[in-house]
Amino acid sequence: MGFFDRLKKGDESEEAAAATEMGQPFSIHQEHIDELGAFAKTALWAIDIQTGLVTSCTNSIENISGYAADVFLADELKWEHLILKEFHHLYIENQKDLKAGKPVRSQYQIRDKSGDLRWISDKVVPELNEQGELIGIYGMLMDVTDEKNRELKDAYDAEHEELTGLPNQKKLMKDLSLKMKEDKPFTILSLKLDRMTLVSDLIGRRTGKKAVQKMAQLLELLNQEKAGIYHVRKNEFVYVYNDKLSDEEAVAQSRELIDGIQYPIIIDKLELYFTGFVGAAAFPEDGKSPSGLLQNVHKALYYAIESGVNSYMIHTEDISLDTYKRISLDRDLFKAINEKQFELKFQPIVDPERNMVSGAEALIRWNHPDWGLLSPDEFLKIAENNGLISDIDNWVLEEVCRNIDLWRRQKVPLVPVAVNRSAKSFLQYDTLEKMFAPMRTYNIDPSFIHFELTESSLVENYDRVAEVIEHLKEKGCQISLDDFGTGFSSLFHLKEFPVNTLKIDRTFIGSLLEEPENMAITNAIIQMAKDLNLKVTAEGVEEPHTLRWLQERGCDYIQGYIYSKPVSVENMRKMFAKRILKPVYAGGSQAVENRRVYFRVKLPYKMTGAMTITQLSGKPLAIGNTPILIEDIGGGGLSFTGKMELPIRQDVMMKFYFEINGKQFEVNGQCRRKDELKNQLYKYGVEFLIKEKDRDKLISTLNDLQLHLKEHPYNPLYPYFEEADSEYFYARK
Repeated sequence: MGFFDRLKKGDESEEAAAATEMGQPFSIHQEHIDELGAFAKTALWAIDIQTGLVTSCTNSIENISGYAADVFLADELKWEHLILKEFHHLYIENQKDLKAGKPVRSQYQIRDKSGDLRWISDKVVPELNEQGELIGIYGMLMDVTDEKNRELKDAYDAEHEELTGLPNQKKLMKDLSLKMKEDKPFTILSLKLDRMTLVSDLIGRRTGKKAVQKMAQLLELLNQEKAGIYHVRKNEFVYVYNDKLSDEEAVAQSRELIDGIQYPIIIDKLELYFTGFVGAAAFPEDGKSPSGLLQNVHKALYYAIESGVNSYMIHTEDISLDTYKRISLDRDLFKAINEKQFELKFQPIVDPERNMVSGAEALIRWNHPDWGLLSPDEFLKIAENNGLISDIDNWVLEEVCRNIDLWRRQKVPLVPVAVNRSAKSFLQYDTLEKMFAPMRTYNIDPSFIHFELTESSLVENYDRVAEVIEHLKEKGCQISLDDFGTGFSSLFHLKEFPVNTLKIDRTFIGSLLEEPENMAITNAIIQMAKDLNLKVTAEGVEEPHTLRWLQERGCDYIQGYIYSKPVSVENMRKMFAKRILKPVYAGGSQAVENRRVYFRVKLPYKMTGAMTITQLSGKPLAIGNTPILIEDIGGGGLSFTGKMELPIRQDVMMKFYFEINGKQFEVNGQCRRKDELKNQLYKYGVEFLIKEKDRDKLISTLNDLQLHLKEHPYNPLYPYFEEADSEYFYARK
């Protein structure tokens, strides 16, 4: 109607002009009305192209628009003014067809007199004169709001789960296709709820459906519109993020989902608890099609399920071994606490003047089912990040008190035991109660507990730490400042906090005599402590000349491999009973039988290479690698140094990558021996597990290498690193 009244004729015919002058405008004829019919939701109309005015309009238009026909006939309102702007493009698209004498159909929305939106189906027919020129248009409007709403509802229902109202698998595939066309990286997570089928079987399907609805509401609440949520199966939800998450962000979101679903769902006064698994994948590296991306997120989900309840895994073909291990430790830490997978080792603290055991430090170890016995450096930072550090700190203190009580009942002379306490534990409102409770339970005199705090603890929680330290000192506990000298305000902390002992950080001790700056700093700390009437402990002492240097300067206590590695509870009891512990000058490595059948090439410079784990606990892995430095190599195996602590077990298979004289080698093997080095490095002995023809090729290459090195020892035919091992693993970019 008015939507087309701007359509003008290109060249007016004389006949049309004469008709207009005689006052005979184009109008709809009765036969048109008879042909189209008049219905309550249908209106007929006609427009004269020459004048642009509505010449005919049925009264039923008021049923559609809310406006009487006279309003349009008097040109008080144009029909196009009712049409929503997003449909105005139809006007432009239809002009050409109408000028060519072709009828057009269109469907659009109007806003009626009451402000409601209505769907209109519009058929427009052109009227041409004998010369084929357009002189008018007429048509029929039909209100199809009810039909259109049913159509839209059917389309909506087809793409949404009836139970939860969330978008379903069909909608997910459609949205992923559209999102991938934008060619912008993004991440998806798949959450699978565990025990959902069991719950339905136990409490009935009706209540089970209510549980799913409640869980969907909880997930939407926790999501806070950070991602689109899709309910793709009864017990599976997929999250689609607008952008790509980093590995750390994906881990944080996965952990947040796992934590969130553990809130109880209350149905008919029943408290229902769920567990789950999360897999993560990213576009485009993990899939360039919806099906490919979902296949890989389900592969990650499968790994999570294999790892146990409340686990998660990030899929990536390029994930490094280091990252994979960090993610798996983060994932398994909650289970470790519940299943008591931790154990304590104790390292003696010795008075070097008398070689007398004066104390010990309790050091936690994680007996991981896949990765073996892990040192605290590998998981305590993770525990701080995921909020589990307080639980671990409390467990350590409980175990220390229990063992002190055990030693006392065994008539062993007691000495103080140092216990580490994280900065974040001090933020707990009940931290003092948690610290004193095990002392009361086992009737331990607080003077036998030395709490070790890092300088970062003092910086992050100044007021809270000051309050806690004051209470601990009042009860008789001793306070040690750990890693002293590495903070920015060390002297300020000595003034503000009443500590008893300073522990010189191992970074100064490890290279004490090689770096004059470390000697100067260490000497200054010892002298300052004496002036302040504080005790000093040097940790990480391994070499005899370092021990002598510290003794000469009056260092009160020594802790390190020079006296003993961390030992079991029973071995610590024996040391306490004996009290005298002499330094080990000859080194602590146990003699190992030489079973080598094949010769080894001792490399003048360590060869750079890489390794990965291909099978862990008997389960295959497909992940990236971690760098290593190879010390020697032969047809039967190699020795290498790395920064990762690896399990030494028969169910762990590895692959090693190295290059000799331009030839690339990928060799399967297993670690047979492990030695802990300083600077948090490890040395491993490896046995190759390869076919004999592959071994022959390797031996041939090694023979050539050995001959070359005899003549050119400083021109090796392999990539190498000349500096200290720690520089390669921790300082290089």
